Amino acid sequence: MGLSSNYSASIKDMDLVDPVINEVEDICRSMGWDYDVWRQSDFTPIVSDIDYTPLYLNGISIENCEPVWLCFLPNKRMSSLALMAKESFDEVEWIYWISTKTQFAGPDVHIAVIKLLHYIDDKS
Repeated sequence: MGLSSNYSASIKDMDLVDPVINEVEDICRSMGWDYDVWRQSDFTPIVSDIDYTPLYLNGISIENCEPVWLCFLPNKRMSSLALMAKESFDEVEWIYWISTKTQFAGPDVHIAVIKLLHYIDDKS
């Protein structure tokens, strides 16, 4: 049996994304975790069937196990690169649910990821 975390979130205000990125970058540096920052300018817009508007990600992904995505779309909802495969989902809502397997990273990483998600939830 695998050990995974499934999560979904939204952010109160898109102006909070940069402070979240900066804080998570600091946490990653202190923990020795690799990460990637995602900015909407890094993407070719994808036309969505949600309001027919282009979708972009802004945020950070952490690479201490399977990626932990803390990225937000313009509608303030969290997503990941799974939105690229949204056509394969039965429901559009699935692009807002992220799953990260921590089983092979060990219990310390799993606990740290859960604590980080709770911490970011309190901030955003």
